[in-house]
Amino acid sequence: MIDLYRRVAVASTFSPRFQAVICEGDRLARRLDAPLTVIHGDQESDEKANRFRDAFTSINRPTDTPVLWAEDDSLPPADAILSACRRGHVDLLLAGALERDNEHRFFLGGVARTLLQQAPCDLFLVTRPSEEETHFQHIVIEVALKDLRVYPLQKSLHIAQRMRAKKVTFISVITPFEEAASASRNARPPDEEWLIELLDPLTGFDGEAEVRIIRTNTGFGVCDFVQEVSADLLIVVTISVDGERRLPPHMDWLLQVIPTNVLLLAAQNGDD
Repeated sequence: MIDLYRRVAVASTFSPRFQAVICEGDRLARRLDAPLTVIHGDQESDEKANRFRDAFTSINRPTDTPVLWAEDDSLPPADAILSACRRGHVDLLLAGALERDNEHRFFLGGVARTLLQQAPCDLFLVTRPSEEETHFQHIVIEVALKDLRVYPLQKSLHIAQRMRAKKVTFISVITPFEEAASASRNARPPDEEWLIELLDPLTGFDGEAEVRIIRTNTGFGVCDFVQEVSADLLIVVTISVDGERRLPPHMDWLLQVIPTNVLLLAAQNGDD
């Protein structure tokens, strides 16, 4: 079995969704066969430590599950979480995503937005944390054609397998301008057959797989597609520039809204 992550962490506050977020972190760590650490963006107290122990007991997790507390109570919550990630050598962080939602859009909260931009590790944003077991039937994986990274796409398939997904869909965005530019160079424009050839060497997933080219003027075409197919998870490969996470072209809308649970993979140098 491939070791995808050495340490999974869950960012937890004492909000109404406290128990649900802890459950989500526990399930993610179990699915990925990785140890779990809890991160709390405030300083330690006996009362808080007891609340965490009670939460661990309720889900049959060891009461000595590590909790990383804020070292400086003057830090904003997001900065405290980022600092704990670095201290704890976390390589996958799970956090709640929402500030508010309506029936059409999930609006990203301020802490989640900061984590999206600055997390030094992979980031799993959960839209609706649940205490009940959840299943990832359909996972959508975004493929950035202008900066293709093969290793993170292969990793995405291994993650989909661990999540026991039944289907993955690889999607790429192409604008009318990009299609016209390809035609002017007498180059083959990207299409579904071309994308299949590109992704065919990837392995590690036993379920159904398909590809889709999203032809749109804006990246919101991806958001609409993910919602139309009722995907349970969107995986996006990002890169780091001067310590800040950069989303692929056409995906900046993720800084405002997300259509479902989102996993942001941080590409490393050499992930070609």
